[in-house]
Amino acid sequence: MPTDMSNATTAPFYLDWTFWSFAAATIAIVLSQLPPLRTYILRSKVRADAYGRMLVGHLMGYPNLEVTLGFRNIGGMPVRVERLTLTVLKGEQSMVSLVGAAYYPSPQTPSTVIFTPFVLAPGAEWIHGVHFFERLSQHADRELGRLRADVRRSIARKVQERRDATAQRMDDGNTAADGLVEADDELIERLEGEFEKNFAWVPGEYEAVFKAETDKLGAIAFKYRFTLYESDVESMIEAAHRHRYGFGVVPTLVDSNIVPVMVDLTRSQ
Repeated sequence: MPTDMSNATTAPFYLDWTFWSFAAATIAIVLSQLPPLRTYILRSKVRADAYGRMLVGHLMGYPNLEVTLGFRNIGGMPVRVERLTLTVLKGEQSMVSLVGAAYYPSPQTPSTVIFTPFVLAPGAEWIHGVHFFERLSQHADRELGRLRADVRRSIARKVQERRDATAQRMDDGNTAADGLVEADDELIERLEGEFEKNFAWVPGEYEAVFKAETDKLGAIAFKYRFTLYESDVESMIEAAHRHRYGFGVVPTLVDSNIVPVMVDLTRSQ
């Protein structure tokens, strides 16, 4: 007897094992693509800025800079900032390349700590004052360290000699000697020669090219312009004349008469 196909009952799709095989395969494909999709949708992005003004100076002639930098992760993936560098351009020529070697861990901390790589989570921000120094060759660094140590010992010896002489004069009823103590003449000549050899600042327009090297974004570059006036350069040269007293040479000696050279920053295109 013929079967009436119009009255045949179709089994529900969820009882069909081929449907579930297809669904399982589809889910597996989607799950396998989730990491790439997440990376594509939540891609890495960091905003970098320099804030306020920049301190321009030198260490016994070698250029150095101090500036507050800020990095904010505005993407969806963590980013590791591994290194900070700064290239100073005078016109089209590169004048000096510096490394972000130290930073202030907080505004309340008067001293710096060594810069180490840091990770920016999505939405996180890193804002600190950073010291940029020229990375010297091993020989130059050793010679500079030796000169600074010799100046420190020379001044310490003369200070002690003055104290002993002052104590003797006081015992004799005389007044104490005052005034700054200079390093030995031979060391002063070496200090002046080191400064003249390394000092590179001149009046004019400069461009500071900051770079943050990262693990996911490569090098993030951002540029600022600044101007040094004749009075700025003269102030730095005048400060160098006080090297003979240990100021700017011996880290523990601070000279309140030395006024830092502060410059305004203008973001470049």
